[in-house]
Amino acid sequence: MSGSILTRACFAQLVGSIVLSIFFAHAQAQEKLTMQTGSLDGVHAALFLALQKGWFREAGFDVTIMDGKGSATAIQQVSAGQGDVAYSQLATMATAIDRGMSLISIACFVRAGDNGVIVGSHTGIKLPKDLTQKRIAFATGTASAALMDGFFKKAGLRREQMTLVGVDLSALAALYVSGEVDAAINTIAYFGPIV
Repeated sequence: MSGSILTRACFAQLVGSIVLSIFFAHAQAQEKLTMQTGSLDGVHAALFLALQKGWFREAGFDVTIMDGKGSATAIQQVSAGQGDVAYSQLATMATAIDRGMSLISIACFVRAGDNGVIVGSHTGIKLPKDLTQKRIAFATGTASAALMDGFFKKAGLRREQMTLVGVDLSALAALYVSGEVDAAINTIAYFGPIV
């Protein structure tokens, strides 16, 4: 699985570099642009490479990259005028639009859903129904948090059947690895390699 995750991330970086180059190629003057990331991982490498190599500047942009605390937070910050572009999951964007935010998508790099539930092989959890009576951590303000109720509903589960522990994204891995929770909900491509 990690091989396919790395392949997807490398592909996303390549596509991201190409799309960003095309998108910014027509810039006329040096323009300030602030990009809010959902949460930093390998997919963002193309942004930092372009920043380091001066490609944004060559295209006429003075780019600042800000680390958000998940896709939902990044989108909220841009919607509130605290950034120009949110580099985040489209699923979160759809939820934000449903809640009345005026947003558009200018590029999509990863077209398959990557949210999931990570569990240790020792837990015996194999199916969604096995999450009943378990402690499950999730990062507030992320796409995974926005989508988990839909997942639970589709699986025939109710929140009351589990103990859900909402934490800041920066604390999720430590909480999961410590064994204080039985499972964690997040984007697997981001969270899996950290764990």
